[in-house]
Amino acid sequence: MFLPECDGHSSTEAPTIFPYHSYYRHWPGVGSRPMAFLIHKSLQGCVRKVMWHGRAGGLVLSLKPHNSNDICTCAVFGLHGAHGDDLVDSLHDASYLFHCLPRHAHKCIIADFNVDLLPSMASDPFVDGRLPADGIERRTLLNSWLDAHRRVIETPLSFGTLPGCDWDEACLANPITRVPTGDQPGFPSCLDYAASSPGFIQVGSGEIVWGAPADHALVSYTCTLGHVRSQRPKRSWICSDADSCINFLRRCTLTPDMDLGDISNLLLTTQEYFHDSRTCKQKRRDRMPVTLRDLYTVLARSSACGDGFLGEGDDPRGDPSAAIQHRNALRKEIWAQRKKGGADMRLQANTANIQRGRVLQKSKKLHAISGMRSDCNLSFDHSEWAAIVRH
Repeated sequence: MFLPECDGHSSTEAPTIFPYHSYYRHWPGVGSRPMAFLIHKSLQGCVRKVMWHGRAGGLVLSLKPHNSNDICTCAVFGLHGAHGDDLVDSLHDASYLFHCLPRHAHKCIIADFNVDLLPSMASDPFVDGRLPADGIERRTLLNSWLDAHRRVIETPLSFGTLPGCDWDEACLANPITRVPTGDQPGFPSCLDYAASSPGFIQVGSGEIVWGAPADHALVSYTCTLGHVRSQRPKRSWICSDADSCINFLRRCTLTPDMDLGDISNLLLTTQEYFHDSRTCKQKRRDRMPVTLRDLYTVLARSSACGDGFLGEGDDPRGDPSAAIQHRNALRKEIWAQRKKGGADMRLQANTANIQRGRVLQKSKKLHAISGMRSDCNLSFDHSEWAAIVRH
């Protein structure tokens, strides 16, 4: 549970008033109320990290879903949005914590944003008494921030509990989470809600609960645990066959009157058709010489069949010590071939760089090669440099 205003003590320390819960409290400073995370003591062992920054907090939990032995990481953010133009600073505090917490974790924001969503709803019962642009700038700012972090607002629903005041009829049919009390001016509003990655919070699970005498209601959500597979966007396009791709583009007929969308679709189709979809592991294997691949295959088969197997055609019930010696010899041969292959690749790269007049080691040599001296002879011809390096 996140409490945006947990007590009235303007200090970093305050007495604990929840004997059966773990209490993580934070005071942002002068002008702000203390906020806190409240965790039942039975779940205290699941807490991995608690972070605070300004008017935002982050809580990292490691939980085990039902009927599963896997551990899932969940990051819950708490935010108490400031009034006026200071809302930008509050969102910056939450953005800072976003980049500090695990990338692979489900992230959920539970907050008193102080951004009223009720005027943007078609069922707003107080539309006649509001100004035409009431809070539109704050809602635009919040929506832009959520879009940048790929989060979706989950509006809570009212399930029958009422605050017990003059606004009960409006609270019964609208998602109202705050009502004015006493002599406070204004209308009821929807300030407390959550935002998460799609699928983490169950749709329609948000519930508004009015209980203790207060101006804000308790808002609860039901979440679904699961692993998050991070998918980074492709930063570059790797062509599988450059010559075929160039020939394909040469055969395409582009006319001045072609629509820009048709040209874009043609280029996207070309990228998709000639894209090299191999993984890094597959590319490393394809670069490996055939003889080295065969040695790895023999070594894997020998290790899989036990200590009594030497190789193809040998007796599986042979001497275990001889099998171990055979595998060690295979590993030495593999290592020797890998060293030789690496030296050959470096030689080819250096030769190609010399023929094109490029530097050999950019970290040490920051100027282009203009000449090469060997046996008191100075050569300025690029074609002769490769023979000098081989020598």
